[in-house]
Amino acid sequence: MLKLITIFVCLCVYGSDALECYSCQGQQECNIAPGGHPNTVSCPSQTRFCELSIVNGRREKMACAESSLDNYPTEYQSVDDGKKCAHKKGDKILSCFCNSDLCNENQYASGASCLSA
Repeated sequence: MLKLITIFVCLCVYGSDALECYSCQGQQECNIAPGGHPNTVSCPSQTRFCELSIVNGRREKMACAESSLDNYPTEYQSVDDGKKCAHKKGDKILSCFCNSDLCNENQYASGASCLSA
């Protein structure tokens, strides 16, 4: 019995290493009713960041970032310790990367939940 418990604990610890991100594509799929959340996905083991794209004030994409992204892009500014964002195409697009589980819900610091343009 102890052996079975040990195996179960090891599997849980091993399975929790992957970064988890919200995942959606397109404004209809990404902008859901208040209190709801998009689907989640476990990222490949080499993935270090979740990403968020906001176009004209509405979420357009939430996903695991490309595994080739090792560091935050230099033009991105800190929102908090684990999230950085940058405006693109003027203020039309806001792009963010973050490095903790389910951190890509919005462009604000951890714990904030409003979405604005």
